[in-house]
Amino acid sequence: MHVQVSSWQSVAPDHRQQAVELLCQAFPDMQGDGYAIPGPVAPVLAMEGDHVVAHLSLYERNVVLDGKPERIGLIGGVVVRADVRRKGVASRLIEAAHAELRQRGINFAVLFALDHRHYASAGYAPMQNETCFIEDGHARRFVYRGGMVAALGERRWTTSVLDLQGETV
Repeated sequence: MHVQVSSWQSVAPDHRQQAVELLCQAFPDMQGDGYAIPGPVAPVLAMEGDHVVAHLSLYERNVVLDGKPERIGLIGGVVVRADVRRKGVASRLIEAAHAELRQRGINFAVLFALDHRHYASAGYAPMQNETCFIEDGHARRFVYRGGMVAALGERRWTTSVLDLQGETV
């Protein structure tokens, strides 16, 4: 099994289709192909031969943190095919995503998860930030208990207001 990080345009069409099918199976109520607009800067795919067995969407976002502009990475659409779960595949996807973000000079990765246990081992900690975002066309502002952050460099995360400047992924 190998993990690849690339632009969406450079992913082979059949691999794109397999990734979308994985997303649709995991999130049957999602709209479209499962990608936020603008789309991810890079899909991270785990491949077994010519088959996509896991997927992660990597986004970059300009936000306001503690009243100052910051560029962060957002992780979304983490899906691992049922027959390869519990083999460290998601961890490998996250490691590759973090390496890509570091290469791009980004200090923090944020994700929103129902179960924190899956991400703590990858360096994520629950966010205590009051978070501003848009949902269904309406501005929302509250501490979302599913938010998690990983510091990718020397800088420490602050607990002040995080304004996502748009929708979540």
